[in-house]
Amino acid sequence: MPRSTKDVQVILKLIAKYLSTITNFTVDQLLNDHKLLDLQVCMQLKFPWHYLGSQLDMTTQQIYRWYFDTFQRNLYGHMDEADMKILKQQISIAQELGVDMDLKFQTQLKSQLSKQYQRNVFTVAFNNTKRTLLKKKALKVSKNQGLMNFAENMVQNNFVDLIRKLQYQ
Repeated sequence: MPRSTKDVQVILKLIAKYLSTITNFTVDQLLNDHKLLDLQVCMQLKFPWHYLGSQLDMTTQQIYRWYFDTFQRNLYGHMDEADMKILKQQISIAQELGVDMDLKFQTQLKSQLSKQYQRNVFTVAFNNTKRTLLKKKALKVSKNQGLMNFAENMVQNNFVDLIRKLQYQ
């Protein structure tokens, strides 16, 4: 994975060089406008990730994941606070009702947001929110279970104490 800004520039330059051979854009145009570069990458039906990876001493999976999971998310930013609130509310409600959070659910959820987000930005926010809410729910259940066990033990202990008292009377 890229470790520095210099590494990122090397990767982007290789991508731009390839794109300049199959589009009408120059390397400089693509390097100066990362959204243009991304648009051109996304328009390609087949992109030589394996070739780029071999040039960079990275696997195909590493270069692909870096591009889509890191570069694109940094390029397009994160979801704004108001939309994150909607996302949390709707996922929480769906979890409480046992709704299947499939593609249809996600599409309906996207329509409630204030703007269209890049696919990866939405997917990461959706999955992170869903996972976080599930963890919070599990902790709450765990704490409640702990309280129930404590209360149960108290009742049992008081009952045992009461029986002992009755035996000695």
